[in-house]
Amino acid sequence: ALPVARASAERALQIDAGDSEAHIVIGEVRRSVDWDSAGAEESYRRAFACNPSFDAAHRCYAMFLASRGQLAEAMTIADRACELDPFCFSTASAAALVRFFAGQHDAVVARCRHVIDMDPDYAPARRLTAAALEQMGRGEEAAVVLREIGEQRMDPVSLACFGRVLAANSDRRGALAIR
Repeated sequence: ALPVARASAERALQIDAGDSEAHIVIGEVRRSVDWDSAGAEESYRRAFACNPSFDAAHRCYAMFLASRGQLAEAMTIADRACELDPFCFSTASAAALVRFFAGQHDAVVARCRHVIDMDPDYAPARRLTAAALEQMGRGEEAAVVLREIGEQRMDPVSLACFGRVLAANSDRRGALAIR
């Protein structure tokens, strides 16, 4: 899908060089397919230049910076993304993930609980909450957060997280029972 996305974004930029969404797509492809950090950063910066209020540009750039260990700057940019769109679940979860990388687990739980309050079924926020709780030594609470997803809505990533939490809580039988 990413080569197709790149081609579509390149076509969009031929039509409108100021299309910030296309610059983000190019940045994400450069980052994840080409392993071209400099090119990805250039694309993110172009997206900012085209539209300084584009929350997705801030979110993607924050994740990029976090992956490079530039956590202070990543947190600042992730916070700006949240200011730009305070109701976007993926933006709020990305800001929480940056804080997870920084070891700020209390902040992760607080941010994710805000998302869960808005949408109790948003699994990424539940998984991240559980991971932070587990890091804080609150494994039982982490298991409860994941159980609340419900069996019918438990996707493979959530199942893997649940198995991890159960295993970390010495519930080998429960972890092995997950399919």
